[in-house]
Amino acid sequence: MLAASSIVFLFISLQHTYILYSPATSHPGDFKKFQRGFLLVYLMAKAADWMQGPYVYALYDSYGFSHEAIGQLFIAGYGSSLVFGTFVGSIADRFGRKRNCLLYGLLYGLSCLTKHVNNFNVLLAGRILGGVATSILYSAFETWMISEHKSTAYPDDWLSHTFTTMTLWDGILAIAGGLLASILVDGAHLGMVAPFDAALVMLVATTAVISMTWKENYGDRTVTVSHNLGKAMNLLFSNSKVALIGIIVSCFESSMYVFVFMWTPKLKSTLRSSEEALPHGVIFASFMVSCMIGSQVYRALTKIWTDENILRVAFAVGVVTMIVAAVSESTTVVLVAFFSFEVTVGLYWPSIGTIRARYLPQEVRATLMNVFRVGLNIIVVTVLYNIEALSHRKIFSSCAILLAMGAMCVHLLYQVTQGNKSSMAAALSELGGQDADADEGGGDVENPKKDDGGGAAAAKAVKAKVEAAPATAAAGGAADTQ
Repeated sequence: MLAASSIVFLFISLQHTYILYSPATSHPGDFKKFQRGFLLVYLMAKAADWMQGPYVYALYDSYGFSHEAIGQLFIAGYGSSLVFGTFVGSIADRFGRKRNCLLYGLLYGLSCLTKHVNNFNVLLAGRILGGVATSILYSAFETWMISEHKSTAYPDDWLSHTFTTMTLWDGILAIAGGLLASILVDGAHLGMVAPFDAALVMLVATTAVISMTWKENYGDRTVTVSHNLGKAMNLLFSNSKVALIGIIVSCFESSMYVFVFMWTPKLKSTLRSSEEALPHGVIFASFMVSCMIGSQVYRALTKIWTDENILRVAFAVGVVTMIVAAVSESTTVVLVAFFSFEVTVGLYWPSIGTIRARYLPQEVRATLMNVFRVGLNIIVVTVLYNIEALSHRKIFSSCAILLAMGAMCVHLLYQVTQGNKSSMAAALSELGGQDADADEGGGDVENPKKDDGGGAAAAKAVKAKVEAAPATAAAGGAADTQ
């Protein structure tokens, strides 16, 4: 019954994804070339990550390690990202994002090689290297792309299209990567380590393409790594938007990682018979298609809503799905809740990517993105460390609470940004007799290119006026970093 319902959902989802997705044709050729060049590298890097995912636990188990020992290896990976991630971000801003992405290939490649050795300490070292590499994957690549996008003077609006495409193809790659790993292990009978060897080949190819096609870009090269980190921390505590984004990231992504660990045991607990097997492959594919649908729903919603408003919806739906998962014992109900949560994941990634591009300063963007990961890694490590003592109800209830906290922060961010736009629109109306409509091009403080009435020069003049107004400063918090 579970397999059949999952297959039906997967089939319907694929149909809807095909209908929803239509590549944008309004962008000029040079932007498309830039976008394709970045996506090729980014998706190769993500493919290497996805190919390993399905067999990490299985490989450790085949080596004879206990559940507790395997848990320690996973904690080491998140702990590594927690400890070293912030420094890696500062290094990227100081010494170059391209070099940092090349370092990703090196570190993750070494991590793949350690999988050949049946020794706890060697595997532990591999997990530590993998944790650092993951921090780079989720910060340096995006930071490099945003820096190049802005330096080429492409409109900021086009970033949302890149982030949407990233999310869509990431879901496709997740399915393809898992399928390839399964073929290598079960079809070709090459052993549990085969997916890691395939990932190593992909990582070598990724570093080669980066070396040949990317140019270097930096944050602030005039200061030390520690100064970059200090500047990022100062922004985190002094700029309301940066702080809110950090909390939003920690709340959502920690819930997402906990969900990754918990969806299998939760669904198993709802089965009537302990002998009934979960169709892991079909369910995982359905999750990824749900995420892809979310990315396309995001594309449609951007025509009528801001990214902050879209995030409000995503968090609200996420809270409901976690509450359902906490209280329900019905397999079908829980499965629908999980599919719905994955749709919110598809909404989240392009929304938060666009918001980060808009509000995080270029010179310490990679550093800040890794500082944001500190909170989520602390939460995930804490849950994993105590996972045997926590019931499913407590874990999913905790996720619901985290998402509710994130929802409040999204609402505050929405109020702050909409307050700025309202003030901007009023000032434009006062200066140029424009229609003071905050939602219809009355002038965007954060993105002057969206201004249809006053032009970039007028937007800058009004921005100065708005920032000088005490009322606006009180409503909007600290001044923008952009």
